[in-house]
Amino acid sequence: MQSSFNGPISTTDFSMMTSEEQPVATSSILDLEKLGKERPKAFPGLWPELAFCFSIVMSQILAEFFISGSNILLPTLVKELDIPDASTIWTTTALSLTVTSTLLIFGRLIDMYGGYIVYNAGAIWLTISSILCGVSQTWLTLVACRALQGLALGALLPSGLMILGSRYRPGPRKNLVFSIYGACAALGFFAGFLVSGICAQYLTWRWYFFIGAVLSAVMAVPSLFYIHRDYAEKRELGIRMDWVGFFLSISGAAVFVFAIADSSYAPHGWRTPYIPVLFSIGATLLGVMVYLEAWVIDNPLLPGDIFRVKFMTPLILALLCLYGSVGIFLLYGVL
Repeated sequence: MQSSFNGPISTTDFSMMTSEEQPVATSSILDLEKLGKERPKAFPGLWPELAFCFSIVMSQILAEFFISGSNILLPTLVKELDIPDASTIWTTTALSLTVTSTLLIFGRLIDMYGGYIVYNAGAIWLTISSILCGVSQTWLTLVACRALQGLALGALLPSGLMILGSRYRPGPRKNLVFSIYGACAALGFFAGFLVSGICAQYLTWRWYFFIGAVLSAVMAVPSLFYIHRDYAEKRELGIRMDWVGFFLSISGAAVFVFAIADSSYAPHGWRTPYIPVLFSIGATLLGVMVYLEAWVIDNPLLPGDIFRVKFMTPLILALLCLYGSVGIFLLYGVL
């Protein structure tokens, strides 16, 4: 197992040590455990650490906030913006489609320019795009602005995880912070339900996006001051963009997800000619991308050695099944 802070960590065989070496090894292990509980030196005190953690967990909250709340607003949006029946899904799907298509791209941009720039750009862009959603006058404009929100979330989610992981040493403190980060997904999900319901019932649907814009701005302020500036460090690594993977990942994921999402609203479902055609094109593009990334390209967006880490492949398959079933649970939970 590798640690980004202390190099290789291996189990210590005390039976192979002399009596003088054993206390030293024990002391080293205790020092590592102590470091895992201490506040990182990057934070001079409690409040800077709290501000840092707040700015990062807010990205998780807002991601779920903007996904869940739009479903509650859908009947109101259809009525006020005259959205055609075949297009109602896109006020929600446009955001998810953009996030799905751009996660790998933003992951590479983080490697190239650092988490500080990508995260803060995402926070500022989420604020702007949320305001644009709130002032939209047509459903097409709203769908376009929702896609812009997805672009912001695509930048925030991977950079937030990277920043959290790089600030804390392995240990209880890091476990606690990541637990809070994960729990905030549920908080944001139900906050989206609550706020959108109140706005639809007592205010106007536009306030849902304006409130989201205010929360995004609140997230952006501490992130500008308390996230470590790592641009110079990243540029020294000389990492370049994988342009082949860039175009294949965006086009493949976009076409693939579009075919699946639109199949429910197509005139004849999966029998509508363009649905299986687009599905096949998207699957082919993604398949070509996997082949090129694994065996041809020198600087792939998703390095193959990730899957050589012990238990990584079973973990990814388990997560795929988990997240694939979330939508089903939610559907039957509200029926």
